[in-house]
Amino acid sequence: MTRRRSLHGLALVLLVASSAAQAPPAAEGPALDLAPVRALLRLRRDDARTAEDVVAALVRLGPAEIDALYRIAAGDGLELLFPPEEPYELERFVCTPEEACELALAALERQPVPLVVTFLARELEPPPAERGRATDAPAAPAGTEGESVPWAPTVETRQAVLRVLGALGSADGLELVWRISASFGDLSLSYPSVRNGVRGALTDILRADPRAWRLVGERRERLEPFERGLVLEALQETERAEGAALALALLGQTSQPEDMVRLVGVLARLEELHPTELAGTTVRELAHCWLRLPASERRTAAACLARTADPEAVGTLLELLEENDGRARRIALAGLSELCGLRVGEDSATWRAWLERERAWWNEHAEELCLRVGEDDPAAASDALRELARHRLFRRDLAQRVAAGLTDQPTATALQSCRLLSTLDSRAALAGLVRVLDSEPSAVVEAALRSLRELTGHDLGEDARAWRELAGG
Repeated sequence: MTRRRSLHGLALVLLVASSAAQAPPAAEGPALDLAPVRALLRLRRDDARTAEDVVAALVRLGPAEIDALYRIAAGDGLELLFPPEEPYELERFVCTPEEACELALAALERQPVPLVVTFLARELEPPPAERGRATDAPAAPAGTEGESVPWAPTVETRQAVLRVLGALGSADGLELVWRISASFGDLSLSYPSVRNGVRGALTDILRADPRAWRLVGERRERLEPFERGLVLEALQETERAEGAALALALLGQTSQPEDMVRLVGVLARLEELHPTELAGTTVRELAHCWLRLPASERRTAAACLARTADPEAVGTLLELLEENDGRARRIALAGLSELCGLRVGEDSATWRAWLERERAWWNEHAEELCLRVGEDDPAAASDALRELARHRLFRRDLAQRVAAGLTDQPTATALQSCRLLSTLDSRAALAGLVRVLDSEPSAVVEAALRSLRELTGHDLGEDARAWRELAGG
């Protein structure tokens, strides 16, 4: 088989050997027969199957193999998959044990979602003999002799269920995510692997299923404080603009300064990623809660502002610069330097005079210079681009305007524009750069791809559709 990662690049975080040792035995019942799966994984003569071919074959085994696929994906089925009478040997199978876990998980996520979710719910239920003393709490340590210990799903079981729920990426699995999260409560700090699993499952489901945004939003008033923290982390990790609406709803219902600051941080990150759709959101919302924040929380919130590339953030940072708190002034100065692209010391009067000149330039010259970039005169366009590059404070708006005209610019100008867009470092340019990819291959297309890679940190090759999806279009 030509070995490669499954479609979603799934990488299991547990080591196969330790998983097999720690995971619980399968539920009581008939012995699990993994022969159909093992037969598909055996190496055939002149075997040229890819990972996708093997996954497709596993899927065709049907829902009857959901239990087998789950056991393999969780790791505790590997001893049955490679029993002592037929141990694993590289020359006899198309994959390693680790890859078998990935293949099983990829096949499991393509089974009918309701059937998989129902199966996972049963995994969290006690076997018949234990139903009288079941609990949702974390598995307790063994008691003293004669002491009855309530039954609970093991940590390893919950980790495995969360991984599968994330792979399914269906809002139908959210109730199980909440159930596992609630079962740990404030003990989540004692079980970071489960906490990370809950956050990861939430993130994957939000990314994959549009229904999840509404369902998580409807639950927001019932979230425990530790669950709210997990949701905030998931919103940021999704990197989706939709997360801003939910963050704003959460911000509107909290009065805790710590929560406000965390929410401002999430908004700032999402605005950085989606500067056009969310322009001005962070500064506006921070203004609403600024006076309710103690000094320490103001400093933390202000430190997030520079990443938004919002010119209006300068006012908030200048207020902080004028405070008597030395730490606040240092944070404000760092933010101003990053946002504006220069260093002029701690004198707020100097900053305010500079800001007044910059705003006057914007009002009087910016539009004319942007128009000049699109003219047929390469020398004039080049001069205009050099002038625009000096005004970093407005990089978000400048990047959007320059990128929007790329397809109409002469080749020499478009190449220089792409270099400028990389320097401005604003994702507001993404939509315009992606439009260039619809053109015939050329030096401009190559330059646009280079800028896309530099601005996003991703390399999606020449796949215009993938770039468009990343840009939010």
